[in-house]
Amino acid sequence: MARLYEISAAASASPTMIDSLLYSISLLKLVAPSPIPEMP
Repeated sequence: MARLYEISAAASASPTMIDSLLYSISLLKLVAPSPIPEMP
């Protein structure tokens, strides 16, 4: 769960909402062993 906070902090520093979403999704895909469905 701690990593989720790190991702949120990093994403919130992103210039746009789209960038932050893509950034957090890409990070989750890197750290997760199984594929994560991309939510709208």
